[in-house]
Amino acid sequence: MKRRKLMPLFLVLPLVISMLLIPLIALTPKESQKSETKADISKIEHIKLRRVALNKTVELSVDDYLVGVVACEMSAQFEKQALMAQAVAARTMLYRTIENGGTISDDSNTFQGYCDEGERKKKWNDKFGEYEQKIRSAVTSTNGEILTYNAQPILASYFALSAGKTESAKNVWGEDYPYLQAVESVGDMMADGFITKVSVSTTDYISTAKSLGATNTDNPTPDSEPSMSESGTVLQYNFCGKSVTGKQMRTAFKLRSAVFTVEKTSDKFVFTVRGYGHGVGMSQNGANYMARQGSGYKEILLWYYKGCNIDKVN
Repeated sequence: MKRRKLMPLFLVLPLVISMLLIPLIALTPKESQKSETKADISKIEHIKLRRVALNKTVELSVDDYLVGVVACEMSAQFEKQALMAQAVAARTMLYRTIENGGTISDDSNTFQGYCDEGERKKKWNDKFGEYEQKIRSAVTSTNGEILTYNAQPILASYFALSAGKTESAKNVWGEDYPYLQAVESVGDMMADGFITKVSVSTTDYISTAKSLGATNTDNPTPDSEPSMSESGTVLQYNFCGKSVTGKQMRTAFKLRSAVFTVEKTSDKFVFTVRGYGHGVGMSQNGANYMARQGSGYKEILLWYYKGCNIDKVN
C-alpha cells in the first residue's frame, strides 16, 4: 500500500484561508451594493420625462429637469435659500425614483410637476430672465446634493403650507418614516391663504354623505368631536353616521387640507380650513419664512427632514 505524500504546510495554509474567505466574499454586505448604486446614479446626465397631458416623452439634462420642477412647484418670488432647499428635495425625489425603477412624470398628483421653458416664459412674462437665472442658480448651487437616510435617498415629500405644524407620514399615508415626523412650522401661520373657508349647502352636504355610504342624513349635524392628530389633521370624522377619514372629506369637498373644523348655519355647512396640502415633509411657505429669518437651505432641510444627511451623488 502506497503512502500518500502530504502537501507541504506552506501550500496548505493559503488554500485553507482562501476556502474560508469564499463564503465571506459571496455574502458581501449590502453597503457595497449601495455604493455601486450611488456610482451609477452619479453618472446620470439625462433623464426621460413623461409629459402626461401632452402624451409624449422628452429627454432632458438633470439640471434642466430640476429647473422646470422648481419653477413649477415653488414661487420664483421666494427666497434663494428656500429655492435651494426645494432643488435638493426635488433632486432627491428624482434619484429615489430612478433607484426604485419608477416612472418620471410631470403629474404632480403622483410625482413632481414640471414647466418647460415655454411654459415658464408664459408664467413669468417680463420677469422670465430674472426668475430663470434665480432658479437655475438654486439648482447649480446645490449640484449633486440629495437628502439621505441610512445612505439611501429619502422620500423627500413637500407641500405648500402647514397648519402651524407638519404631519407625520403615518397619520397621512399609513406608513411610518423616521424622517417624516411632525415638526413646528410657525411661519406658515403668517402666510397668505393660511385660513380658507368653504361653504356647502345642506343639500350638497347630504348628497355627499350618501355618496360615501352614510344613511343617517335626516337631520345632519357636524361631527363635534372628530379624531384629530396633534398637528390638527382630522383622522376620523363622523359624517352623518358614517366614519370617514379627513382625507376623504378633503377630497369630497375640495378642501385645501385635512385640517378643518365644520359649523352649521340655517342652510349650509361652513368648513374652516388651515394650511394647504398633505402636510408631510417640507412646508414650502415654512421654508421661505425660515430663509427670510436667515436660515440657510441646509438648516431648512434638516429641520423638516429629521435625522437625515445631505450627501453628494457626484
